[in-house]
Amino acid sequence: METKQAHTHRCSVHAWLGGTDLQARRIAVALAEALGVPVIVDNKPGAGTLVGTREVAKAAPDGSTLLYTVAAMTQMPHLYATPPYDLFKDFTPITPGSMGGTVLVARQDAPFSTVREMVDYAKRNPGKLNVASYGSLTVAAHGAIRQFIGTHGQ
Repeated sequence: METKQAHTHRCSVHAWLGGTDLQARRIAVALAEALGVPVIVDNKPGAGTLVGTREVAKAAPDGSTLLYTVAAMTQMPHLYATPPYDLFKDFTPITPGSMGGTVLVARQDAPFSTVREMVDYAKRNPGKLNVASYGSLTVAAHGAIRQFIGTHGQ
């Protein structure tokens, strides 16, 4: 006879609102239906995924606490001399939650419409372009921006 676990599960998310939070909530509903127990989405933003990730790493190893996060969690251990978790010992990957990419956009009235034109414009006009990414300490986006700038000599 199959027995169901009688306690609530938690799904920690690194964000308050937006795509990652909404995806986690959809997964939590499906998990709750499949498991027959509540699955609570627990928002733990901060430090570019570090806050929620550290908490899940320290949770009881009973399978009742899950982490729904982004790829930045894999980069955090490389930014700290003594990272608060071991990516390979503290976590077991279950499944990709979604696939996405980074896009480069500019205002409609920008004086360029291709990457090559943008690079040429930046070289002719040092210090006139600004760049932004989606949130504070978003390592993946910041790394991509730095790599792009390094590749193109600015």
